[in-house]
Amino acid sequence: PLQGLQPVVRKAHRRREKHGFGSRYLPEDCGGSWGSDHGDKSASSRVQIPRQLPHRDMTFDGSILLVDDEPHTRKFVGLLVKQLGNPILFEAADGKEALEVYQRETPDLVLLDISMPVMDGLETLRRLLLLDPDAVVIMLTSLANRDNVDAALAGGAASYLRKDLP
Repeated sequence: PLQGLQPVVRKAHRRREKHGFGSRYLPEDCGGSWGSDHGDKSASSRVQIPRQLPHRDMTFDGSILLVDDEPHTRKFVGLLVKQLGNPILFEAADGKEALEVYQRETPDLVLLDISMPVMDGLETLRRLLLLDPDAVVIMLTSLANRDNVDAALAGGAASYLRKDLP
């Protein structure tokens, strides 16, 4: 059911083990700002970033538990994940409800908001992983607070998605 997603999760996990949870920076010798003077370096010796990423087909036909206290966010994210294939989508409005749905349905993937009433995402993540240490959880956040993201990744989340960026 996680066709196309597992390699990404494993790669992110290996990267976190190697580099930690902090921000990543380009090495100093990789250029600088756009339009900066690169001296005698040819364009081929600088880091090249493609204008368009290669298209990858990703399908997901498993089950997803989407946990967010905002109904419009659940609706929008639900529409996006349905474009990945034919997933079965379960929804919960808070962490307490998420634990109940997870125990009943055991979904393949959990998309979990960090900031929620009743039980926040970090506590929900902790309890989900106590129920099932193999649970795949991707955190959703609109907070620019790096500490919450780092805490979620250190707590066992596979990755995170920012809701406030296009």
